[in-house]
Amino acid sequence: MRRLQKRKIALTIIFGFALINHTVQIALGQYMITMKRGKTNSARKQGTLNACSFLTIAAVIFRLELVALLAPIVLLSLISKRVTFWQLVSRGFLVTFAGLEMTLPIDSYFWQKLTWPEGASLIFNVLEGKSAEWGVMPWHFYLTSSLPKLLGITYPLALLGFVLNRKVFLLGACTLVFVVAMSCLGHKETRFIIYIVPVWNLSTSICVHRITSPFRHSRWIKLGLMSLIGVVAALNMAFTTYLSMHNYPGGAAMMALHSLEDLRPIQELNIHLDNLVSQTGGSRFLQLNDLDGAQNYPLTTKGRLWRYDKLANITESSHQFDVILSEQPELHNFQALEHVTAFDGVRRRHFKAPLSDRLFDFVQSCWAKKACFSFHSMWDILSPIEIVFNHKQITIFLQTNPT
Repeated sequence: MRRLQKRKIALTIIFGFALINHTVQIALGQYMITMKRGKTNSARKQGTLNACSFLTIAAVIFRLELVALLAPIVLLSLISKRVTFWQLVSRGFLVTFAGLEMTLPIDSYFWQKLTWPEGASLIFNVLEGKSAEWGVMPWHFYLTSSLPKLLGITYPLALLGFVLNRKVFLLGACTLVFVVAMSCLGHKETRFIIYIVPVWNLSTSICVHRITSPFRHSRWIKLGLMSLIGVVAALNMAFTTYLSMHNYPGGAAMMALHSLEDLRPIQELNIHLDNLVSQTGGSRFLQLNDLDGAQNYPLTTKGRLWRYDKLANITESSHQFDVILSEQPELHNFQALEHVTAFDGVRRRHFKAPLSDRLFDFVQSCWAKKACFSFHSMWDILSPIEIVFNHKQITIFLQTNPT
């Protein structure tokens, strides 16, 4: 039953994240409508107030960092005189009060004390500066890592699109201010800035339209461009999927744990999963021999009843666990059974032999071994880059001196 409850909580978070994104997109859409030609001053004012209202309600209830996106939009609206200061203040006060009226009773009921989660998060992460406890990234992380991963090849096209269209440039400038503001925090995650992606996709479409418009009367050029886009998208998907296969050492360690011959005769085990394992794929879905779920899922245990634990701050001398999956290089009274390395990045590959010789050796090897086509082998032969694994690794430890 606990397994089902935790999975429901995870799904609830996912659905909530979708709701947040939808609310933000409605707000940005309302603001974009105010930039259309022919709109009356009354329509512009109402659209601006609606956009600010949606962002405010999303910030109060769901994600308070959206204030960093709301602030430049409010400033731009005041400069362009779409609304007055007091109109924004009065609407903001009403919407904030309505949001607190919705979130306070519900969250306080579940926490059993008066609680505003987003306010508590602001105090902990920003005012007290404790967001660094979750990890610190360089100031340029969003610009050089998150956005390239989110947008791919469209990243430079989006930047060019902002220059080509003044209206999109204004909204794009607001999103850049938001990214810069979020970069001031030490801890950074891609999900914190994902709200800006639709605006950047809009800018990309404008850029592509400008590039292709001179060839709009040529059917073959259009077909060629569409084919090129399809090929690039397919290659990007194949490349990133291949990299992602190596980006979950926690999940790989869990799979290795269940395949170890040394543990198969053991019927009951207490297993500890450390922080790195839990964050990189060691989820409840891979706890195949779960003791807690044995009654609900008797077919998944395969005759073995194991208890998985994610208790923090365990000591090396602790004997409460039979097996520990940890990033520590060694543990007292524990024997290392297997190591799983972690993905670090990619680098340029330097080949000593020409491509023809490498292909010939590959075909000869397959013929000798009677082996079928291997994607990994072809990658090693053809790809100009190679996957790099860093010094961090997850080790499966078995207790050698139980008490």
